[in-house]
Amino acid sequence: MSEAILAYDEEMKPNFLPLFIITVFFTVGKSFAQGNAADAAKDVKFQISFAGEKTVYRIGEPVKLILSYTSTEAGYAVERYYSPRFDDVIISPTDGVYDWLYRLNRLYSYDDVIMREKLSQIPANIDIIINDLVRFDKPGKYKIKVLSRRVFGSKEEPSWRSQPISLLSNEIELEVKEMSEAEEKAEVKRITALMDSATNLNQHQVYKRDLDYLTGDVSTVEKVNRFLHPPVFGGVTWLDSGKGLDIAQNKKLAIKLLEAALRDLNREPSRDLISKLVTLRILLEDERQPSRAANSEQLWQEREARSSEMSRAYYAELLDSLPKRVGKSQIATAYTIFTSLPKDDTSSAAYNTTRTFLLENFDEMTPYGQVDLLDRYWEKIKNPSLVPSLEKMLSGKEPVSAWSVRDNAFKRLIEIDQKRARPFVINEIRDPNSFINPDILVKLEDKFLPETDDALLEQIKNLASTDDNRMRLNLQFKLTLAARYATAKIYGEMLEIYKKYGAGWSIERSGPLLSYLARHNDEETLPLIEEQLNKSGDRTGSNFFYTVTKTGFTNGMEKLLQKRLADDDEQIAGTAAYYLSKNGGRENKSLIEKRYNRWLSKWSGRRAELENPNASAEVKGEAMFQINLLEALTGADNWKLTGEEISRLKLTCLTDDCRRSFKAAP
Repeated sequence: MSEAILAYDEEMKPNFLPLFIITVFFTVGKSFAQGNAADAAKDVKFQISFAGEKTVYRIGEPVKLILSYTSTEAGYAVERYYSPRFDDVIISPTDGVYDWLYRLNRLYSYDDVIMREKLSQIPANIDIIINDLVRFDKPGKYKIKVLSRRVFGSKEEPSWRSQPISLLSNEIELEVKEMSEAEEKAEVKRITALMDSATNLNQHQVYKRDLDYLTGDVSTVEKVNRFLHPPVFGGVTWLDSGKGLDIAQNKKLAIKLLEAALRDLNREPSRDLISKLVTLRILLEDERQPSRAANSEQLWQEREARSSEMSRAYYAELLDSLPKRVGKSQIATAYTIFTSLPKDDTSSAAYNTTRTFLLENFDEMTPYGQVDLLDRYWEKIKNPSLVPSLEKMLSGKEPVSAWSVRDNAFKRLIEIDQKRARPFVINEIRDPNSFINPDILVKLEDKFLPETDDALLEQIKNLASTDDNRMRLNLQFKLTLAARYATAKIYGEMLEIYKKYGAGWSIERSGPLLSYLARHNDEETLPLIEEQLNKSGDRTGSNFFYTVTKTGFTNGMEKLLQKRLADDDEQIAGTAAYYLSKNGGRENKSLIEKRYNRWLSKWSGRRAELENPNASAEVKGEAMFQINLLEALTGADNWKLTGEEISRLKLTCLTDDCRRSFKAAP
């Protein structure tokens, strides 16, 4: 189990969109407009050629096509982003050409990235590599042309609004020759030497691409080796997606080698290994049924069912091997099985066996595995027996790169045992270099932590005048913690800090400081809050009150919001209603109802005006205000309406939007 595993090849997920062309690239989404095709045929020239005028290639060598676009008229643009939705590469004859990408995906989910460039008489060249789409299996001569949908616009319509225009290229020919085993062996040696010399991931990827394109057994063995031993850069292990194995001709060999790795009791198996095995077996079955080339949702569902069946068999095999494994291999096997189980599986033999094992061996896991269990799988792994492990994780001084470890350890220890968590929270607050998210630390139920007063005051004083962005964030964290836990002991000095610096701070820093001051002297702080609100430029007060009330809610804040609830400006009143419903006492229910009845008396009988699609922004705001007030009444934290009260309120909706929001009858 690696310290961190990150995929660097984009996964293409199906979404049941239709395929129209049996060549390499496939069309997705709605049909493309042809309205501007006649004009484009006159104005835009589209030509293809081979890079470097190279026309003879060995099997497995990258075949680079240059798509070249020019225009004699303004108004056209070409899309530079690489995506199968833009081009159909048409190859003839088709015998000896294996469309691996289409076979892999069958159904293709497209993206909406836009990288358009204006066309002119200066050629705009775009490179694509045919090997990213197909594998040549037989020597011979092949003719190639491209149906492109990269050009947008016209002389009349801006390119960003128009549908793509279909353009058919000229036809060119290449010759593909056999690559001998000796030649492929030499290529593998050359490419892997470059990969091993790479000093960063991007450089490594560029070299690896040429290895992916090779198709023979020699390269397949090397691809398996590289898949099982992914590169490490910057202390991070980067997952190899196995694209090269998808391209490889001998799927049986790849499967045999990967299955041997899965069954090696000394190796740490991963979900990625099983996923790749399943993919290769599906591709192998697909190759044996060429008549099933047509795309359909039914085909995808059949493949999903087969994939699930294969996966279950591999995981069952891993579970059987668990008692035979030792050390890291055993831990990784249990982790792999546990994290692959369905979300609702909390009782199977696999769940009980692996959960028990992981709880007993939690300390031996890598930080990556620990964080993963504490984060994504917490509801399934949660157990008081983890408390000593969590304390151990918090006892050491972790480097900044491991803050996620401490974040999750704090979160879960506070959740399981507040008393055991308390000294760790105090020590963390005292640490001037801590960047633990205060939203985690403030979950401790203690009303105050007087042990942190002096440390917080010193830290805030030291950071108050900083211009460094990172230190400003640290100051914001410390102020939030002071607002939550600091006592009145440091009130005087905190007030001086506000007067000297705080009034000029952004709301992210001044807000929690005002919250602290209000908590200990509401009467003295209220004028400061009103002054800061007026200076903030936040007319509605939405962001201001979010920050100020985040760690506390005082009588002064409540009175200020009640005053704003009566305001004629519906956005100011709507914001006030929301924060009163989330923080205020039950008495605010009648105040919000009063404000709502005031609105109803103004707008009753004016439904048509509120529903008018051409209504002014002010009128649309009034329609939204009704929804805001009803949401405040029905979604309050400190009072609950009866079913009868809710039904009565629904009947007062004056707009369709309001009725939809509250599922009210027309």
